[in-house]
Amino acid sequence: QMCIRDRYQRRVHGEVIWRLVNCCSVDQFQRLMKYQLVEQIGNQMQDSETEIVVLAIKCIDEMLGKSQALVEQKQTQNPVMIELERLDIISKLESLQEHSDEQVYESTIKILETYFAVDKE
Repeated sequence: QMCIRDRYQRRVHGEVIWRLVNCCSVDQFQRLMKYQLVEQIGNQMQDSETEIVVLAIKCIDEMLGKSQALVEQKQTQNPVMIELERLDIISKLESLQEHSDEQVYESTIKILETYFAVDKE
């Protein structure tokens, strides 16, 4: 019973983060960055449930897109990329290329190729 509740809580937590990332404006997103959002999502990338991992990858993709808009507006460094590097989440993304789920693999490759100049194999 505890396992079911724990899994449910992790899914709800992931859904809340996804909604925050997906629905906020660039300015609101900038404020959310102060609440360790990137770290929370990075933790979800290590979940045993593929559904939660996919959600975390979608969040990273959305965050990178919004932060790129912020960079273009304010001509500054990309705050999400800085956090991804600081928290070693890029290596987590790279390791997800070996994931057995095709959606995880494809989503990860898309992010790495789009934002981190990884060559296609």
